[in-house]
Amino acid sequence: QRWVLIFRTQWFLTLARSEERKNRLKQPAGVSVEEVKKWHTMYTTYFNKELSLNDGRRVHKKYCVENPNVHLLQMCCDELGVRSVLEPIKRHPKDFMSHGRLKVELEDSAGRPINTKFGTSKKKFFIAVGEIINA
Repeated sequence: QRWVLIFRTQWFLTLARSEERKNRLKQPAGVSVEEVKKWHTMYTTYFNKELSLNDGRRVHKKYCVENPNVHLLQMCCDELGVRSVLEPIKRHPKDFMSHGRLKVELEDSAGRPINTKFGTSKKKFFIAVGEIINA
């Protein structure tokens, strides 16, 4: 009975740590979690050259690289001047083995675009990120 108690205690501690990790976000100062939930989502599979469009790629292969990681995409967002939040635990539904996603702010709370280069269009934003990746 004692080992069952130890196992249950360890299991609850592991569960609590994983929930704490899920809730921890690298987010810019002055941004609430509710605001971030409204931002657009960007996964690494959108820029993976090895995947087809049916597997989750969103842009043309000339804007893609082999095995992109979420930190590369975050650096591209920083270069474009777009605020982003890294969620390292999240995964794309069609590509469950790649970890991480970014939440990006393309428009402010009033609906106005943050950057005039791509406006509020996710497609134009993805192309701008792809151009930076391949530069």
